[in-house]
Amino acid sequence: MQFILLGLNHRTASLDIRERFAFSGDTLTQALATCQQAPGISEAVILSTCNRTEIYALTEQLNVTREGLKNLLCEHAALSPDCFEDISYTAYNKFAAQHLFQVAAGLDSMVYGENEILRQVKDALLDAQVAEASGPVLNQLFTSAIRAGKRVRSETAINQGAASIGSVSARLIREYAQTLQREPRILLLGTGKMGEVTLMNLAQTAYPLTLANRSRAKAEELAAVYGRGTVVDLAEMPTQLVQHDVIITCTAADHYLVDYRHQAAFSQRKQPVLLMDLSVPRNMDPHLAEIEGVSYYDMDRLQQVVERSYESRMLCQDLAETILADEMARFLEWFNTRDVVPTIQSLYEMFNEIRSREMERGLKKYQGEVAPEVHDLLDRVSRAITQKILHYPVVQLKVERDPERKQLYTEVLSALFKLDAQDGIDRFVHTELSEPAKSPLRHVHKHD
Repeated sequence: MQFILLGLNHRTASLDIRERFAFSGDTLTQALATCQQAPGISEAVILSTCNRTEIYALTEQLNVTREGLKNLLCEHAALSPDCFEDISYTAYNKFAAQHLFQVAAGLDSMVYGENEILRQVKDALLDAQVAEASGPVLNQLFTSAIRAGKRVRSETAINQGAASIGSVSARLIREYAQTLQREPRILLLGTGKMGEVTLMNLAQTAYPLTLANRSRAKAEELAAVYGRGTVVDLAEMPTQLVQHDVIITCTAADHYLVDYRHQAAFSQRKQPVLLMDLSVPRNMDPHLAEIEGVSYYDMDRLQQVVERSYESRMLCQDLAETILADEMARFLEWFNTRDVVPTIQSLYEMFNEIRSREMERGLKKYQGEVAPEVHDLLDRVSRAITQKILHYPVVQLKVERDPERKQLYTEVLSALFKLDAQDGIDRFVHTELSEPAKSPLRHVHKHD
């Protein structure tokens, strides 16, 4: 089985292209189901955020799988396969895994070191698990990447400063408030995850806040959690636009909520208005930026703000890469040894069973009471001997990269030590080796 990654991000595709590839809700569930039914794919996870859409899959047929995933993405985005090749990237095996580790750590984000991406990676794994699209291998890969991302953020200063879209947005609002010389009135359209992040970053302010959401109950719940905000129906949005200085959209709608029909709400204002579209697909018409007095930001334009804090966080790059390499090595060891773990466990269990039995037998023959410290010493020494005896064959089994040779070693160990025996007595009862058990031994050559 091999890994494949196929995707696109903010480095390879503009926002108007990226938003066509976004998956959420039913489209995500349907896409995961399509991956499950595709020939050769045994596991799949889709990571779809504002800045990237990536499909990770475990497959036996790399070329066939890539073609199938490409068709899935192109059909969803209504884009020709030829155009897709110009904006996408592909990675296999170790390089696919390394890319996910970089993503989880925030090293591949528009906002270098951002925090939201770690939550989005967790959500992608959860969505795949709920859809029963992921399995033990991708579960372990994503869990390892999440652990690596947490370590990078706790052991470096990579997320200090404006390290997320939410914090960048909050900073822009505070700067805008200084030009108004009063507290800006904020209208937040959408109270999902990005809306909550925005509220979290505005928690230290007292700006008047109005919340609107397709589900009024959800908006009321969020207002209660943060103890602030007036809730209105989303249908009231047109009349609310003219009453607010900052309008933020972060809904899951697939169309413009604010467009040129609302031009009058902005062009008649005596003071400037700040529009922030944190949605993908976009919820605001980018042509609104042409109106005098309107400051407009979408996900791509926020990149200009991000550059202010980029260089200082780049100083953490080397340490972050070291952490990722450490976690990557742990994952690769697990991946390369997952097939031999049962054999290794059985080997240790058998040796420890013999060690415990012989130690107990020896102590019974001892005349007199054995002091506790002597018993502990014998136990430690016998455990150490067992570990040292098994160390070299176990390491050799783990580091062997040839699949056929690794399988051969596994079968030989199982046959020599009768690891499939039901108990110790069965292990020492001689039976004639069957032909399958003999066969691997015939492949052992003197130069091995």
